[in-house]
Amino acid sequence: MGMFTRPPFALFALEDIPIKTLNTLLQKAKDGSTVEQWWWYLAEVPDYRAAPQERPDYSHDLGTEAPIKPSFSSHFVGKRLEDLTQWLINKPPNVFLDDGFFGVLDKQTERTGKVSMQYFFDVLGRFLAHTMAAYDVRSIHSK
Repeated sequence: MGMFTRPPFALFALEDIPIKTLNTLLQKAKDGSTVEQWWWYLAEVPDYRAAPQERPDYSHDLGTEAPIKPSFSSHFVGKRLEDLTQWLINKPPNVFLDDGFFGVLDKQTERTGKVSMQYFFDVLGRFLAHTMAAYDVRSIHSK
């Protein structure tokens, strides 16, 4: 639990990503050794029970910390960006996640060492995801 002011970003694994890679990515994002200090919530299940919650006293969870359990499996493997956007739009008000940006780990992540940062927006009543940037985290392969 913490008093971090910016909500964590949801992070969706659309492919089976090795646990070691996920742990290193989460740790490096938390300590700021990739781009800046970011908190990610590694989305695992379709409901919101494990997502960071904002409490009545305005305290909240910070997101997923490494190490994650070895049995981690993403419910979002094979999903489309539209599915991820809809998941975020439908989140309950007490779920403490960024409302516009989210990260995607896909088959490119292992090959290029990049996490795709997505932004979703409303176009004539239809929410679309757009790639804002692909952050280079090649250092996730070291050590």
